[in-house]
Amino acid sequence: MKYDSIACEFYLNGGWVDLNDYRLQAAGITGSMGIRSSNPIDRVASTGQLTLVLHNVNNLFTPGHANCMSGFQSGMKFRLRLTYEGRTRTRFYGVVPPDGIEIGTTQFMTVTRVKVLDYIEQMAIHQLDLPTYTTNKRLEQVVALILANMPIQPLSVSYGTGRSTFKSVFDTLRDKTRAMQEVSKATLSELGYVYIKQTADSDEVLTVENRGFRSGKALARVSVIDSTTADTRITQAGDTRITQAGDVRETQDEFPTVDAVFDNNYRGVEVKHAESYYNQVDSKAYPRKVDASDVVLFALERPLEIGANQTVTMKGRFRDPNQEAQTVAALSTVTPVPGTDYIFNTEEDESGSNITSDLEVTAVYGANGVDYTLENTGAITGYVTQLQARGKGVYIYRPVEILREDETLVANDGARTLNLDLPYQDDPLQTTDIAVALFDKYKAKHTTINSITLIANRLDTSIKRASAGTPGAPGAYYTDYLINAFMDLNIGDKIKVIAPSVGIVQDCFIQSIDFTITSGDIVTYTYGLQDAMYETYDVWILGDSIYGVLGTTTILGY
Repeated sequence: MKYDSIACEFYLNGGWVDLNDYRLQAAGITGSMGIRSSNPIDRVASTGQLTLVLHNVNNLFTPGHANCMSGFQSGMKFRLRLTYEGRTRTRFYGVVPPDGIEIGTTQFMTVTRVKVLDYIEQMAIHQLDLPTYTTNKRLEQVVALILANMPIQPLSVSYGTGRSTFKSVFDTLRDKTRAMQEVSKATLSELGYVYIKQTADSDEVLTVENRGFRSGKALARVSVIDSTTADTRITQAGDTRITQAGDVRETQDEFPTVDAVFDNNYRGVEVKHAESYYNQVDSKAYPRKVDASDVVLFALERPLEIGANQTVTMKGRFRDPNQEAQTVAALSTVTPVPGTDYIFNTEEDESGSNITSDLEVTAVYGANGVDYTLENTGAITGYVTQLQARGKGVYIYRPVEILREDETLVANDGARTLNLDLPYQDDPLQTTDIAVALFDKYKAKHTTINSITLIANRLDTSIKRASAGTPGAPGAYYTDYLINAFMDLNIGDKIKVIAPSVGIVQDCFIQSIDFTITSGDIVTYTYGLQDAMYETYDVWILGDSIYGVLGTTTILGY
């Protein structure tokens, strides 16, 4: 069983071009994406990566060579597309980075190895450019502000509404903070998830999940083919198929779906015991102090020389006037006032003439600093002897730590501590609720399935048709289940894994997807998994003998 086609499409000169015919099948395609572990503090996907090798015939894929295909160079967009029974889905989408093309040659063959990275890489490399301090934002709003600060946008986004409202946003920035660092801070403070997925409607969806989104989520669905008649299908527009059964011609606009259940139909499973076991949870909240009146948040330390008719640009980072806070941001700022916030003199010790009127100062304020443009409009050289930024500061001092532990477990196993650093949480009470909730989940030693590996091309006999009334022969199997699952399932989807050899039946969420496509278009894929019990929370039922015992069978919401 094979896909109808596997397309390796590059966006060249305004259109998608399939270069699969040049793919060196012996080298294979390898891909990986998603959140690389099920650790409770790993909440944001790592950079997804795909590599493939092209047969470089006559230097067709040698950038800069006269024979190189037009548009083939770093910066190209790429997508891996799979088609089966008239349905086409994108399995990977990304961009070739500047160092993503390597050419190797021997006396027998020249090949071009191409590396593609997904959108997470853009967040990993982008240095935030003075985002404006803001207040009362949820996770999805913080992510939207970070994206607005970036030059490249994802094709589409899917935002869940965060449960925590962060009173202070972007006041934890330091010099050269990357977008990914700030996304990670906000995501962990919400206990949400951020990752990339593909859908039938979009090659790339940046997905932001809120805390609690996965609790109670239904199993994902996998498309299947119902017809078991001779293969007389004719593919029309979209996913419409025309099938022939006797003298009756029927149209089928949608494929039926079944629950995503893997029942002993995998190549292998990885099972671990007590991998996510913690007998202590140490969580940190970061209370803020805000100035009641304007103070000096930045001051020039030494005179700055500016020649006649010259312009100088510089950055100033905010600091605590008392030199105590770990980080400082500005709640509000003051437009620079000549003579008060800046002075321009003909001598650097201010013994000369005051020529402040010749200095034009433009200040662009961000959350944690200011960009200055200083222009000397006069005919002589001058010295900026004073330059300061005033405003109301927001200060973060030492965090408040909340420790939740089981002394008996610590005595037996030693301290196994889950450290929760929640820089966007300023309320110790809510941070305590988070610590209590996670401690309740992770203090038990569970045996869980961490990953499953499957072969898409394998004929599957694990998923039976529901009844004789189901189209196709009664009692038949959906033999193409595995080939469709690789197309349909995404990171964040809930699946069920049944492993009779180890006696485990486990609902779990897909955290990561790794795959290889080898000679003959054999597709092997691995789902990295997180047990769904860690994302399932029961409702407290007042007066109930089981679900009404606060602190024992139920926990406070957070």
